[in-house]
Amino acid sequence: MEFDFSNRTQLEVFDDHCIQYGRRYRMLTQDCPALRLLHDRLTEAGIGGSELSRRIALALEIKLGFVHTHYNLAELAGIENQHLVPDDRRAKYRPLDDIDSLGVALRRARAAFALITRIRSLWDKAFLYVALTQEGDATVRQLQNQRSKRKFFFSHFAAGFGAVTSDVLSRAKDELDRLEQDFRTPELHGFGNIRQWVFDTPADWDTQHSGAIIGHWNVLSNFLHLLFQDCSSSRSSFDHEPSPKQPNA
Repeated sequence: MEFDFSNRTQLEVFDDHCIQYGRRYRMLTQDCPALRLLHDRLTEAGIGGSELSRRIALALEIKLGFVHTHYNLAELAGIENQHLVPDDRRAKYRPLDDIDSLGVALRRARAAFALITRIRSLWDKAFLYVALTQEGDATVRQLQNQRSKRKFFFSHFAAGFGAVTSDVLSRAKDELDRLEQDFRTPELHGFGNIRQWVFDTPADWDTQHSGAIIGHWNVLSNFLHLLFQDCSSSRSSFDHEPSPKQPNA
């Protein structure tokens, strides 16, 4: 069955399944963007047909990016909590001398690389969504024709839009510039940085660099929650799931 972006019932089911997926695999999933609520907002504004489908399709990609990012975060945090937080486990972490430690290092590297590329991809999709919904196809074409979509976006929308203020954009720009400089460019185009810390034998917890990547994600997550503020809910997979109603005695 094909995904019907104009079918509100299907969107509602998908939103719910994302929450249930997080519960099943004990990871965070959030109701942002809530596709069913976005559908409501767009139809209330008189947007339908192919334009409705196009906007929801792009929001779906961002929602999936959210889910994938939380999966990678849970994976990276789980590896480090198991192997690097306990003193006795950290003392045995010797990736260059021990095959088991090497396996842990490679898993950390995969999760960190996935986070870096996922975060950068989500930023690009967010740029496209803002251009499409705030100004339309002319700005979308301008954005797509730029050598640096990042520079164009933060210059063009510097004054802010909706719930996203100029201060939020300024901080986001600074963080994304650091992500490019510290992680994405070295990993994709140069001498990578991840290997420098996943293969180290850590003397203490403060030497680990995954916190910087998680910090970049926190900025993007805040940006996306503001972007989809009017079509999200506070629901998450970490909410207490109510017990099924019992039949009356």
